[in-house]
Amino acid sequence: AFFHPHVGSLLAELGIDLYVLNYRRVGECRRFNLFDNPMRNSHCSSGDFAEYHADVRQALEFVRSQDNYGQIIGYSHSTGSPVLLDYLMAHGDSEFSGFVFNSPFLDW
Repeated sequence: AFFHPHVGSLLAELGIDLYVLNYRRVGECRRFNLFDNPMRNSHCSSGDFAEYHADVRQALEFVRSQDNYGQIIGYSHSTGSPVLLDYLMAHGDSEFSGFVFNSPFLDW
């Protein structure tokens, strides 16, 4: 689910398609009371954001399969930002035209 309906509405008004990558284990940190370890507080059980690289890659492949988009903008919020940044540091940014980091959670 996309938790910023005002952003989704604006993008729709502008004719911009929105695809949402909902990471695995969302909410698991609360259920397993993992708040004592900030590296796990971001829905990342291993503390290594590389575990999500395949998810980001698969999402990009899916988006490309839906239309011949001239531009893909990476939009991340909160703990999605270090996930996206880790992917970019490992794989480069050539698959994207730009980025929006909305309230990024960057400081452990």
